[in-house]
Amino acid sequence: MKKIKIVLSLTTLLIVGSLGISLANNVIVPDMNFTGDAVKISLSEATDQMLKYGPGAETAKINLASADAIASGYSESNQSIQEMLKLQNVPLSTQATMPTKADADLIKLQRDFARSQGPFNYEAELNTLKMDTIKNYFTVLQAEDALKINKENLAVQQRIYDNTIKKFNLGVVSKQDVLQAEVAVLSAKDAVAGADSGLKMARMGLNSFLGYDVMQQVTLTDTLKAVDLSTVPLADAIEKALVNRNEIKAGAFGLKIQQVLMARMKVRYPANSSTYMKQQVALLSAQARYDQTISGMEIDVRSKYMVMQTKKSAIVTGTASVAKAVELLRLSELSYSVGMNTVADVQQVQVLVLSQKLALSQALLSYNLAIYDYNTAMTAGTFKAPIV
Repeated sequence: MKKIKIVLSLTTLLIVGSLGISLANNVIVPDMNFTGDAVKISLSEATDQMLKYGPGAETAKINLASADAIASGYSESNQSIQEMLKLQNVPLSTQATMPTKADADLIKLQRDFARSQGPFNYEAELNTLKMDTIKNYFTVLQAEDALKINKENLAVQQRIYDNTIKKFNLGVVSKQDVLQAEVAVLSAKDAVAGADSGLKMARMGLNSFLGYDVMQQVTLTDTLKAVDLSTVPLADAIEKALVNRNEIKAGAFGLKIQQVLMARMKVRYPANSSTYMKQQVALLSAQARYDQTISGMEIDVRSKYMVMQTKKSAIVTGTASVAKAVELLRLSELSYSVGMNTVADVQQVQVLVLSQKLALSQALLSYNLAIYDYNTAMTAGTFKAPIV
C-alpha cells in the first residue's frame, strides 16, 4: 500500500520542533485500508505487552516509586519529631509548639500507609490497564462478529431476492414482491457498510491503545466465545474483597487518622471546646464512611456476581433463540417456495434471525467483560488510594 508523507506548514514545523517532537518518519495512509505485515496477537499477549511495556505500566511504576519517596519523607519527619521529643528542659516559650506523641503517631501512620499502600495502588493501576486491554480487544472481536453476521444477512437477502425473481418470471409473484426483496438487499448492503465502518473504528482504537500505527494490520488470534465462568464462590469473593480492596484500606486509614487526631485533641484542648467537638464529629463521620465502604464493597461484589450469572443465562437463551430462528427461516423459505407464504413473511423471519445473532454477539461481549469484572472485584480493584 502506497503511503504519503505528512506535509506541514513552516509555522507548524517550528512549533512542533520547539516542543522537541520529530515527525520526520510519520506517514499518512491515504485510504481506510490497514497496511503493513500483519501483526498476530492473542489477548494474553496483548495484555502482557501492555502490562510490561505500555505507557500506563510506566506510569504505574513511577507512582510506585513516588509512594516510596513520600514514605521516606515521612520517615525523615518522624525522626525529627522523635529527636525533639527527647529534648529535656525545653524553654516555656516553645512548649506550646513542641510536637506531642500524637504528632509522632500521625507521621508514623502516614509513613506506614504510604509504604504499604504503594504496591496495592500499583496493582490497581495494572488491573485498570488489564481491563482496558480486555475491553479494547473484545470490542474488536465483537465488531468482527457483527460484520460477519451482517454479511450473512446480506447473503440471505440476496437469496430471497433471487428466488423472488425466479417466481416473478414464472408469474407467481408480483412486481411489488420483487421491489420489496430488492429494497431488503440494498438495506442489508448498507448494514454491512455500517458494520465495516464500526470494525475499522474499533481496530484503529485498539491499534492506538497498543501503541501501533493507527492503520497497522493487526490480526487477533482469539475468537469471540464465552470464557470460563469464575469458580470462586460468592462468599469467598466477598471475603477476599473485604481484605484486598483499596477502598477499604483507604477507609481504614482515614478512620485511623481521625482517631490519632482525636488523641491529639485530648492533649491540647478541653472537651467542651468547639475544636474538640469538631474533631469528635470528624471521627464519627470517618467511622460511618468506613462502615459504608465495607457495605459498599460487599454490594459491589454481589452485583458483579449477579451480572455474571445473568449474562451467562443470556448466552444460553440467546444460543437457543438463534438456533430456533434459523430453523424458522428454513421452514419459511420452504413455504415461500411452494407459495404458502409471502416474501414479506420470509423477510420478517430473517430480521428475527439477524437481531437474535447480533444480540447473542453482544451478550458474549458483555458476559466476558462481566467475568473479568467479578474476578477483579476480589483483588485490590481499580481504585487508587490517595497517598499524600
